[in-house]
Amino acid sequence: MTTEQPWTFESLAQAGRATFEQILCHNPPPDPAQLAGYAYKGWNDGIVTYLTGRKFKKCFWVDADGGHGCNLVIAYDFKEYRGEWNEVSLFGSTLRAGFYDVQEVPQTTPIAEYVPYKPLKLLNYNVGRNTWLNAPLRLIRDVVALPNPGDHELVLGKAHLQLLPLSLVFVSYFVLGMREPLAADFAH
Repeated sequence: MTTEQPWTFESLAQAGRATFEQILCHNPPPDPAQLAGYAYKGWNDGIVTYLTGRKFKKCFWVDADGGHGCNLVIAYDFKEYRGEWNEVSLFGSTLRAGFYDVQEVPQTTPIAEYVPYKPLKLLNYNVGRNTWLNAPLRLIRDVVALPNPGDHELVLGKAHLQLLPLSLVFVSYFVLGMREPLAADFAH
């Protein structure tokens, strides 16, 4: 695969969907242990994300049960993949929009949309922590890869919704980068 390397957050965000798909189909998955302890600034590429949120942060951690994470809500500044990532707070706490487990993409599955991504990691939102207003987020299934193999500073993902038991619906691609250590008092 011929790509411009190394990718940066900005160059990847501008790369376009054909390049995103090529990276996801030919690059390795991230190691959950290398993601753990960090919050990544994220940007969604897709029309529907104007409703759901163009900017976000993804936080990752590992415990005895494996890799996990959650999204933090970011105020949209209309600067796309540039600008600021200012967290939205309510009653002194940053709003979280969805928890997920970091898993392997199912190797034996009747869901055809997973087939090209079998080597990758899956961020599966169908977890018990998504209750109340987060319950609809249980439909989200993200596959993720490293655009620069071996470098966990930048991650590319593809978001789907599992609306039917045997099918996924594409939502958007997303870029994660500009990672920062999670605050010492970050509660999982």
